[in-house]
Amino acid sequence: MKLAALTDQSAVLSAIAEFDRLGRDVFLKKYGFKQARRYMLLHEGRQYDSKAIAGAAVGFQYPDAGPLLARDFSGGEATVKARLEHLGFKFLEVYDTESTDMANGALRSYLEDWVTHYPNARATRTKFEASPIAAQVRTEAPKFIRAHLGDIGISVKGSAGQSGWAETSWIVLLDKATTPAVQEGIYLVYLLSPDGARLYLSLNQGCTILKNAIKTGPAKIELRRRAEIIRGRVRSLPTALSSVSIQLDAKQWLGQLYEAGNILAIEYDTAALPANEVLESHLQDAIRLYRRALFEGGWAAEETISNEGSDGGASTLTEAKKYHYHLSVERQSKTARQVKKAQGHRCKGCSKTMAEVYGAVGEGLIHAHHLTPFSQLEEGAVVTLDPEKDFAVLCPNCHAIIHRMADPGDLEGLRQMVLGIPDRVS
Repeated sequence: MKLAALTDQSAVLSAIAEFDRLGRDVFLKKYGFKQARRYMLLHEGRQYDSKAIAGAAVGFQYPDAGPLLARDFSGGEATVKARLEHLGFKFLEVYDTESTDMANGALRSYLEDWVTHYPNARATRTKFEASPIAAQVRTEAPKFIRAHLGDIGISVKGSAGQSGWAETSWIVLLDKATTPAVQEGIYLVYLLSPDGARLYLSLNQGCTILKNAIKTGPAKIELRRRAEIIRGRVRSLPTALSSVSIQLDAKQWLGQLYEAGNILAIEYDTAALPANEVLESHLQDAIRLYRRALFEGGWAAEETISNEGSDGGASTLTEAKKYHYHLSVERQSKTARQVKKAQGHRCKGCSKTMAEVYGAVGEGLIHAHHLTPFSQLEEGAVVTLDPEKDFAVLCPNCHAIIHRMADPGDLEGLRQMVLGIPDRVS
């Protein structure tokens, strides 16, 4: 019996009546459900745990088959909410980023649902497009993690595959300022082994662009080289993550490159996930590690970092690393496109477009300069990315010059230099 078989509104009303008669705790215990973590069914001014109501309602509609148990189906927006709304019921979203969701086990619940249902759905070739567990990995779990973390400059995405089940499913956390996509860069990721036996929280690397450029074999070698560099740079930070090898036993190239790209990780036995507070502690610990890796320059060669820093006026290696991070923000193509769309192509320093200076060959050429001086960047701080307030469009010359000024956010000083008043250079 599947949740889709629930078609009788009166069966839902019977479940609601039993809930009222028994009380919440007894009702949930009877049917083996936990309290709803996000969606509450609303009926006549009262709130009800939606998944438990749905499971019990199936039993009322099909007495011979009996109710659905918690393990028989996934809850959430794409399943229980959609089915009960179809029957005319309304919902209250009790999602609250200031609440104690994590303390009540929400992260563990999402991970447990994923590791329990995904391998079976993939093995039985459940219809991908309509699968509730695919929707949970792609949408609901990332949305929960993102909301719980708050505005810390982290985006969260999930993948169960493109048009079919992925061999290795994942939920990834990306630094918005430097890593807008999973194809390259450094990120944090939960990786589920194809057999569902192991779940990893891994500081890892994007591999698709690298693999497309140099093929799978050489990409493995390069990813391992980069991982070793990053491990060395974050070694001084105490962390629950270790140099454990990821063993996905993947047959496809993507899973094999996840193994090669692993920097540090924690391995979980999916049959015995730790308590929620432990999982939450590990995630916060991993985020601190992620920030350190980015701020230390990732895998960039120390000579490259030093040379960039020298060009930008940095006098120490620490300053050079801050400058490297500053440049990594500016070099993100998605961010640059947004800035250019918001501000146009006229330089905020010299007030010219490159087309006015060089003709058609200069059409559209402009740089996006982040106005926060690299000296003010601190490890773990959120870098704001408002395309109108936090950036200025500059021609290549003005961009190079402003990075040599005492205050790389001083647009007025740059304009004075253009007018022949060079008193702002460091």
